[in-house]
Amino acid sequence: MNTGSYMNKGRFALLTLSFFAFIFAGCQKFITEMPVKDMGRADQQMLLNGAEEEMPIGIYIAPPFEFTTSLQYGAISEANIDVIQDIAGWISPVDKLTMLDMADSHGLKMVVADNRINGTNADITALVNTYVNHPALAGYYVKDEPTVSQLQDAANRYQKLLTLDNNHDPHVNLFPSYATGALGSINYELDYVENWIQKVVAANLRYLAMDNYPFLLNGTFRDVPYFHDLDVIRRVGLKYNIKTSGYLQSIGNSTDLRRPNANELRYSAYSHLAYGIKKPVWFSYWTPTGGAETFTNGIIDAAGNKTDLYIPFKALNFEMKQLGKTLVKLNANAVYHIGTTIPTGTVRPAANFVWQAQNAAQSMIITQFIDPVVGKEYIMVVNKSFTASNTFSFITANQVANVKVISKVTGLEEATNFVAANHLLSDTFLPGEGKLYTLEKATYTTTVSTFAGSGVAGFLNGQGTIAKFNFVTNAGITTDNNGNVYVADINNHCIRKITPAGLVSTFAGNPGVAGNTNGVGTAALFDHPSAVVADANNNIYVADTWNWALRKITPTGTVTTILGWIIPFPQGITIDRNTGKFYLVSALPAASNNKLYEVSPGGVMTTRTLSVPVISGGIAMDSQGSLVIADNGSSNVYKVNTSNWAVTQIAGLAGTTGQTDGVGLSARFEHPWGIAIDASDNIYVAGCGHLFDAPTIAADASNIRRIEAGTNKVTTIAGGAVQGYLDGSGTAAKFTVPTGIAITPAGTMYVVDKANHRIRKIVSP
Repeated sequence: MNTGSYMNKGRFALLTLSFFAFIFAGCQKFITEMPVKDMGRADQQMLLNGAEEEMPIGIYIAPPFEFTTSLQYGAISEANIDVIQDIAGWISPVDKLTMLDMADSHGLKMVVADNRINGTNADITALVNTYVNHPALAGYYVKDEPTVSQLQDAANRYQKLLTLDNNHDPHVNLFPSYATGALGSINYELDYVENWIQKVVAANLRYLAMDNYPFLLNGTFRDVPYFHDLDVIRRVGLKYNIKTSGYLQSIGNSTDLRRPNANELRYSAYSHLAYGIKKPVWFSYWTPTGGAETFTNGIIDAAGNKTDLYIPFKALNFEMKQLGKTLVKLNANAVYHIGTTIPTGTVRPAANFVWQAQNAAQSMIITQFIDPVVGKEYIMVVNKSFTASNTFSFITANQVANVKVISKVTGLEEATNFVAANHLLSDTFLPGEGKLYTLEKATYTTTVSTFAGSGVAGFLNGQGTIAKFNFVTNAGITTDNNGNVYVADINNHCIRKITPAGLVSTFAGNPGVAGNTNGVGTAALFDHPSAVVADANNNIYVADTWNWALRKITPTGTVTTILGWIIPFPQGITIDRNTGKFYLVSALPAASNNKLYEVSPGGVMTTRTLSVPVISGGIAMDSQGSLVIADNGSSNVYKVNTSNWAVTQIAGLAGTTGQTDGVGLSARFEHPWGIAIDASDNIYVAGCGHLFDAPTIAADASNIRRIEAGTNKVTTIAGGAVQGYLDGSGTAAKFTVPTGIAITPAGTMYVVDKANHRIRKIVSP
């Protein structure tokens, strides 16, 4: 161990396990792994055969060879362990096979460390041929804690193993970020973790493993790097759809690490699970002796006796296996920290998050888990106190109809004390304990009615369905704080206003007259205004498309130009109500060209080039300051982080069209247009069903879709695959080319039903 730095398993010049001494050649800790439980080839076959995937639990530093006895391996099995890690790469293949035989006799798997991994291709081939057919084989050691310069060699050997044996997993475990002595001053995520993935190729990587030991000898908890590293592999794992593995501290030393007690073991386990770890591994099971530094006892002492930690260790493994039946299928979508203070780099949940702690001073972790197949939402809560049990109270969002807890005895759902009337529940947690809850949400239903418009193209002010609009081209809509609706009546070249009672009037622009003139009310002129957005003071801003301009209309109807003859063909607009900045997009390919246009309140434009096409008329901003774009050309929906302009796909598959509901990228859209976001960050998309500049209109997907906040679960809430005009409930209603969509704070939606020349209203009970 390097005192005050990091636990490096290869730092011993000489390490003796019991009376057997051997030399460590570099870092010899190799993650315990059970490939038949990894979502690789073996897992896929297992699922096809109807077997249930489980969470494999592993141990590092298993009994040395002379302790290859039924007594010792029976104790491992009794402790609810699945996989043993063999670290002695110099032991002869004959003895290694003896260890595998003993593991197999107790229903265990084993990862094989064999020094031939460091040899030639012929050596690696011989290594694989020695063990590949053994029923207890779990995988092969490649490298533990490689430096940046060693990543390519590790990747080469990793890939060689896969070419020889694609059914068992190679292993490489990464350094923690605080190992600056080995890594130097680098960007840990990009220069190390992402670098490793790029070299080995994400599709080849069976899991992403990292160790990080936080319980320090001075009695403190090394929280900042601990949570930082867990979050890095969580996020990167999600990005590349790679499972993650982490090491759980169960030992101390004489230099920098303390031996965890039972409560701290519990916290080590549950904090890892809260960050989405699918393959937990304990370091260390056996107690090392005879090296350059002194270790405390692990789970088993150097003489092979169970220590005081064996019983809590066994119980924790059982609990993890029960929760693992569910967790192994879930993605850790977001991790939040609660408390008077939280570690640097961690975040608190937003005010509109579905699950809120009643007492924000209590210290806990709250993780939102999502089932990526069905979109079901789960919450894990972890008590961050190592010393005290705590009772926590929570309140859920209104759409939550019931909350159940996953039993640590059966792995099944059980009732909680959730009260549906007030959405409250409470629970008591042991020190360091975590619990997993499942959320049952009320079905989102809608009723569609006609708010305004006669259905005949033209121009006429008046009440409700007496009024006429002219929507030959895609048009947008917005609402102000008073519930008034504003419509870009694009082919009448004006902005219409509709009161909450349905009275339609001309707000600005001279109906039927195109131009580019500032003024008051009908004295002002627009040229094919496509989109509108309101600010907090009820000013309306217009994407004046054919004038290539951004225009402003005050509540009294005074029109001014913020920026003119510079924004290429703007068709979608949104505003950041905190900064006053505007963001505009275009669906005309010649004008868009991957471009997003940012305009300051003073009218200064900055062109942002994104990593994806921007052929869009639909853009909105969520409560966290991210832009959400419905891309008409690519038929998908993505988010843009305005701090670094990174793009995250959230729903639909770029370049693929369809109308399938589903979760995230499994859903399909048919050339969507308008987009709106409610107070809870649920996203609503108007599926107009055709490319903007297509020579003909074939509106097959005239519907309104909902993307649930957090889960990215896509459902069709109004309209369907067949166009038409019909008021009614949900998918029984019909639209023809819906384009613009807006939503009030109360959740009422208004839709520009373009080809029906109407404004439709959608309410949800």
